Amino acid sequence: MKKRDTYKCLVLTKGSAHLGPYGIDKLKNFDFEITEKKPAEHKLHVKIRDFFEHRYNTPIDKTIRSLFLAYQSDVVLAFLENEALFASWMKSKGIKPYADKPLAVLVCWLADDLEKMSPSQAQKEVRKYSGVDLFFVFSQNQVEILARHGIPKDKIKSVNFGFAPGLFSTRNFHLRSGNMVAVGVDRGRDYNLLVNALKGTDIIIDLYTKPEVYASLPQSSQIIFKGLVTYDKYREILATAKAVIIPSKLMAYPSGQTVAIEAGGTGAPVLISQTPALSQYFNSTNSLQYTPGDEEDLREQLIRMDSDDALRESLSQEIGRDMHSNFTYEQMWQTISSEILNLLNKKR
Repeated sequence: MKKRDTYKCLVLTKGSAHLGPYGIDKLKNFDFEITEKKPAEHKLHVKIRDFFEHRYNTPIDKTIRSLFLAYQSDVVLAFLENEALFASWMKSKGIKPYADKPLAVLVCWLADDLEKMSPSQAQKEVRKYSGVDLFFVFSQNQVEILARHGIPKDKIKSVNFGFAPGLFSTRNFHLRSGNMVAVGVDRGRDYNLLVNALKGTDIIIDLYTKPEVYASLPQSSQIIFKGLVTYDKYREILATAKAVIIPSKLMAYPSGQTVAIEAGGTGAPVLISQTPALSQYFNSTNSLQYTPGDEEDLREQLIRMDSDDALRESLSQEIGRDMHSNFTYEQMWQTISSEILNLLNKKR
């Protein structure tokens, strides 16, 4: 394919790509122009959208309203995976314009979901993505899982997740104070394990999560519930916390990587679970790690993190350097744009 000045990329997402979720606005730095339809705003529109999308359990509204933009685009990029479903179906049925457009998708929970399904259920789920040409996952271990469930391996690319270094600059370690904090709301968090691991210690953890998540936990005087906060407050918390604790279950997806990478960007000492997915980002020199589900191991690492100033300072230096060197949004989207260009070359 002859190189052009820019390529038009239609983005299908729940919110607005122009607000820069996942750093997608960086695509413009790599010869791509983002096009999209705004989310539904009028009350009647929202009501109709919600009715049909609930009925069919598939995001439909934006995909349909983007038909004209799809005609004008060189490639369609969906995130996350549900946003690709209707375009994939139309493509598999030969319905234009989606039938003629390369379709790529950023994947989050698909590998985890497939692993929980029966073989027949997983096969049915994979067929829904038959129109997808390129799957981006955020850890190498997911490539093998998706391939085992029938997605062609050459369609799956592992990409390092990133962060905005300008928003999470490295802070002076000696200015950190207060309690250690736990932050996050996704389904991979294991706060029950954290509560149990705190028993027998005098450690206090400030917990930032949804009220319903906190309400589901055993009561503990060692957990101080802080609720949800603004994005600016979140940045301040990561930049000033004594340490950031991210307890997560054993997942195919690198659950907790957003908070861990952004915390690491500020130089926060980080304690995470040791999973194959997270090992793509963290190691024994830039973080403390514990075996998922192991209460005793987590307790031991919490005590080490809380009591050893020299250890925290060493972790702070290592993780700040690693995150800024290897895991920025610029690097993430450079890789994605390169893979999309390769896809376009194959399709033309």
